[in-house]
Amino acid sequence: MLLRDADGPDRLQIRVTGYQFPDALDLRKRYSWHMIGGEAHCREGSWQFHWQALTCHESPLVSAWLTEVAESVTQRRALPEPLRFLEPNLTFSAFPQDADTVRILVGLDLEFQPPWHQRQGAGDPFELSFTTDQEQLRQAAGQWDAERSLFPGYTALGAIPDTAPWREITASEAALLAAAVDGDWEGADELRSQLPGLLARSGCSCGCGSIELRPRQGTAVSTASGPAPREGTVLDDTGEVVGGLLLFLRNGRLHSLEIFSYSDPLPMPAPDQVSWEITGPTAD
Repeated sequence: MLLRDADGPDRLQIRVTGYQFPDALDLRKRYSWHMIGGEAHCREGSWQFHWQALTCHESPLVSAWLTEVAESVTQRRALPEPLRFLEPNLTFSAFPQDADTVRILVGLDLEFQPPWHQRQGAGDPFELSFTTDQEQLRQAAGQWDAERSLFPGYTALGAIPDTAPWREITASEAALLAAAVDGDWEGADELRSQLPGLLARSGCSCGCGSIELRPRQGTAVSTASGPAPREGTVLDDTGEVVGGLLLFLRNGRLHSLEIFSYSDPLPMPAPDQVSWEITGPTAD
């Protein structure tokens, strides 16, 4: 998920990257803690972080809180209380800005602190500030849900779809994937080389059009990290934003195309319904 400050340089990209105990025989332990990784940027500089910062029960609270803030802005009602977790690495707070925007403070503590703000104990987080509106908050919430859906908690395991057979990608899927790996950014060339012969299968049971992907053997491995730094925005017939697309990678190979929505599940959109934007650095 990506947060950007409309009035300044602050930028935060944060995602669920896996489990703390991925190989634990006890499933309740295996699906207990999420690893959280991200990159942050502000006037002072940029840094990266990675730590087991959220329990699998806490992770859904991030998108729920962002959505509640968005609804509070839309309905002109009081903003929710700050969001805190068992581990103090990450906090979210919302403050009134004007009629259409809100200021979000994200506190980054302990393992999430920048190198110039190192503290031995928790309680003095480094804060990033984001002036944003309800649409951007809903988009961030949708991105977070799409990303964490790859790593469900123990109680959500029943929602994982049965393994479907692999098949060739459709023309519409091929067009979307070609657009997703278009542009001049690090690792894009290798991902484009994985498209010929690509196989797909259904990647969700909620009714959306998300698909899992399997490149053929012997294709080049990309240096890009997932999700790919090029995101799609889905528009309806009236031009209103209704969802988005994220391309996830695993070990440098295409892994899944996730389709998220801001209301009902979205089917696979037509290519002309999607606009694309590079959200990360371009290649040198």
